[in-house]
Amino acid sequence: MATSRAFWPATLVAVGGLLLGEGVAAADVAAQLRNFRSGKRPHEVMVVISKPLSDDDIADLAAFYSSL
Repeated sequence: MATSRAFWPATLVAVGGLLLGEGVAAADVAAQLRNFRSGKRPHEVMVVISKPLSDDDIADLAAFYSSL
């Protein structure tokens, strides 16, 4: 997965297969969620959670998680 940053921060954590952390851009979070939704990125739980998400839902979630 490409990232908009040259490095991953030391505070990177995986939450249910979703990589989050200080400095992870909203675009990167959104890409992860879209990949779960499409099945391109397999994860037993996240695929099920992301299936019903609209593009607007993904954008909102990405903005929220990137602000933490």
